[in-house]
This record gives sequence, C-alpha cells and structure tokens, in this order.
Amino acid sequence: MSAVPARERADLADRVVIVTGAASEPGRAVAQVMAAAGGRVWCIDTDVAGASGTVEAITAAGGQADLYPADVTVAAEVGAAVEEILRRSGRVDVLCNVASQPGDGALIEDIDADDFDRVFRSNFKSALFASQAAGRVMAAAGRGSIVNMSSAVIDVPVSHTGSYAVSAAAIAYFTKVFAKEIGERNVRVNAVAPSPAMGFSPFAAGADPAPDALAARAQAGAVLGRAGSTEDLGELALFLASDASAYITGQTIRLSGGWTMPW
Repeated sequence: MSAVPARERADLADRVVIVTGAASEPGRAVAQVMAAAGGRVWCIDTDVAGASGTVEAITAAGGQADLYPADVTVAAEVGAAVEEILRRSGRVDVLCNVASQPGDGALIEDIDADDFDRVFRSNFKSALFASQAAGRVMAAAGRGSIVNMSSAVIDVPVSHTGSYAVSAAAIAYFTKVFAKEIGERNVRVNAVAPSPAMGFSPFAAGADPAPDALAARAQAGAVLGRAGSTEDLGELALFLASDASAYITGQTIRLSGGWTMPW
C-alpha cells in the first residue's frame, strides 16, 4: 500500500470543527488553519466582535465559518452550543479548546482564592465542559479528535505562575485520563504545550514580571533560534485534529522550539 502524503491526510473536508476562544490571537490562528484545510469551523467566544473578525477573515479567504456566542466556563452554555452546532451541521468531528486567560501573576504564598478560581475556571474548566459536551457527540458517532491547550510552563517552573501552571498541568493530566476513557469509541484526545510567545501568557498585562519577559526568555532558550508563531500552533493543532495523527492519543506535545525537552 502506498503512503498517503501527510498534508492530504490532514484534509478536513466535510468535517465540523469547534474552536473555543476564537476571538484571541491563537484561537483565530487555529480556526484559520482548520478552515484552510477544508473544515467548517464554528467559532465560540464571549467576545462577539473579536470572534466575528475571525469568521470574516476565514470567509474572506474562501473558508467556511460561523459564530456561536457562548461562555465556555458555564457547562450549560457550552452544552447548548454543541447541541445547536450538531443540529445545524449534522456532526461534530473536532474540538479545539483554545479559550484561556492570563494568570494572576501572584506568588504561591499570595494567591487569592477567588483569583485562583477565576484562572482555573477559565483555563481548565472551559476545556473540561467543552470536552464533555463534544465528547458525548463524538463517542456516539464513533469518531472525533479533541485538542487541548496546556503550556510549556508545566515543564519550566517560573515564579508568579502558580495558578496558571496548575491549570495547565491539570489540562495535561485530564488529556491522558479522557483519552483512556474515550479511546475505545475511536475518539482521540491530545494537548499542545506552547511557549509563552504564542499568545498564551501566565501573566496579566502590566504584571511584574511582564508577559514579554517570559516570551523573550522562551525565545532565547529555543534551540531552533526563532520565536514560535501562532501559525506553528495552528499547524500542530491541525495535525492532531486530522487523520495524519490517527494513532496518537493521550499525549501533550511540546511546541517550544526546544526550550522544553521533558524526558
């Protein structure tokens, strides 16, 4: 049997893709790459103006995209979104959990309980709730791929990132457990751990240390000699979403240019 080119196997024609956090820079990049590969993309976000911009960029390039405003930190809202997308599209093949917020920037000893809950809800529970809703649909259909976003800081302890890093580590472990539970129904679950230079920051704007400082540190430590881009993120998400990665599940793949190289 002749080998099928990887890019051909990454074709998402006739597949329905949900991207949460589609108004953000990384969310937009992931949505655009999925659409360019032929997927019909549903952009979910509470930022309607930003997500509408993502939809417009995709359709202007000849792709298919729709907007569904929803708060993915609320289980009932994301559940209703998935049900409506299934009703209107007839299927759900891919879920990319890109929704996230910066961390609180606090030292462990100073973490405020409410701030911790906000970060954990935004970065972990959003992925949990969306995965539950989409996972049920995928399991019933006997196919599907879920792509989560963790962070390279799970491998590089950095001060002031406690809340953010804990949520990222939770995503990485959740990815393993869910992959184990749902794999027999032909649904794969993987995660990406991108460097802070790709639009995911453990620090809020104006924080000390500044978000750009960690991004510069990650770039300086990258053995490939360049900063990663959101396009790199989109391409890896596409690989994990498509048949090109048909035998990969339960993995957290580091997208750090070599800044992180865990055993």
